[in-house]
Amino acid sequence: MTIQADQVNTMRQHAKEIFQAALQAADPVEAILRHVKLENEILQIAEHKFELKDSSGKNLKYVAIKRDITAQKKLESQLLQSQKMEMMGQLAGGIAHDFNNYLTVINGYSEMLISEINADSSFYRKLLEIQKSAFQAQALTKQLLLFSRSKAGIRKTIPVNESILEIQNMLEKLIGEDICLISELYSNEILIEADIGHFEQMLINLVLNARDAIYSKKQTAISNTITIKTCLDSPDKKIRQKFPELKNEEYLLLSVADTGTGIPDEIVEKIFDPFFTTKRPGKGTGIGLSTVYNIVRQNEGGIEVESEKNKGSVFKLYLPYKEIRADIKTTIHTKSEKLNADYNKNIWIIEDDDYVRNFAETALGGLGYHVHGFENLEDALVRLDSKNKVPDLVITNERFPNMQEDARRKRLADKNILYISGDKENELLKTGILTDGINYLQKPFSYKAMIEKVRHIIDRSRKH
Repeated sequence: MTIQADQVNTMRQHAKEIFQAALQAADPVEAILRHVKLENEILQIAEHKFELKDSSGKNLKYVAIKRDITAQKKLESQLLQSQKMEMMGQLAGGIAHDFNNYLTVINGYSEMLISEINADSSFYRKLLEIQKSAFQAQALTKQLLLFSRSKAGIRKTIPVNESILEIQNMLEKLIGEDICLISELYSNEILIEADIGHFEQMLINLVLNARDAIYSKKQTAISNTITIKTCLDSPDKKIRQKFPELKNEEYLLLSVADTGTGIPDEIVEKIFDPFFTTKRPGKGTGIGLSTVYNIVRQNEGGIEVESEKNKGSVFKLYLPYKEIRADIKTTIHTKSEKLNADYNKNIWIIEDDDYVRNFAETALGGLGYHVHGFENLEDALVRLDSKNKVPDLVITNERFPNMQEDARRKRLADKNILYISGDKENELLKTGILTDGINYLQKPFSYKAMIEKVRHIIDRSRKH
């Protein structure tokens, strides 16, 4: 931090005023002053000044006791920030249901329109910007929710390369068209034990950090690249000393490299500190890299960064792996085939949010399905009683145990069910809200994700 001359003069004047007050007051004077060290660093000093008198009351001298409270004030600031972030996390959790519904509608309709509009249209790029903003809102909400939770998550076996490819399309939308995202993945699939939401958030945070580093450099477009790489590697002595839990010989090495500004040497050691940011107020939370660091530590891994000014940075994450599998998916299905409209299937949508229900009806109805929407389960049961015809698929946000409370509801529960919610699938399974064998789609979901899920369920039922 650079201290200007006028700041120094202001601090000196403040100290002088405190001392004059001590001379005039009968009571001790306490104050917190700021001092500037030779390294241009500001220290916060607590001063306690009082008079020292003899037995007759004569003033002998003034005594000043000083304490360096810089570290204390830093901890107080971090605690305040932590409390603010916890409140934000609670707020995010409280509005997550409604917010995910809104994002489902925004993502869904924008994706439908993009697929219907010619790329040369003046509206095409505007729609892409709407979709990009929705993805960023989705990523920010997940980050706030993750940061507000202290638990390590629910671990399961994750295929690393496949998981990266699954979210690559979203990552590309987050970083924009001016940056090229490259994936250099190990020839075989690497399996790790981790929480899938934590793993994805860790990758998102690293990619967004790389994007910001590139944009702050204002490079020519040809050199704007972010590279995600996976391989097997043995950590060197330096990182093993920093992370003593790295006891295995070999680890998954997940790296994210950028061609951005690089990180100044004087702040490299601070970048993983909570709330540390080099961005101006309002432009960064300072929780992105600290979240990555915490997830790595929770998974008994290590992290280091290599950086060179104006050439870029490489973040290297060492994570323990479970096994290596030779059947890696080299490509991921990213484009839906046109769904046949001759299935002639009946789909019921039970969803209390009008916007989500209307979007699902519009999207599936446009593909040739016979779709009926209901605000709640009771309305659907009324139609079931009157028509006595069970639908081929029920899409609902009604919790599954509620679907089996009586014979009428069980008639629906015995059919194909697609449960939609903003909660994670593994958390729903753990709490019993969701049971094994029930199809699930997490909000906010895209138009493509919904129709592919519906098609998969119906195709599977036709084969049985």
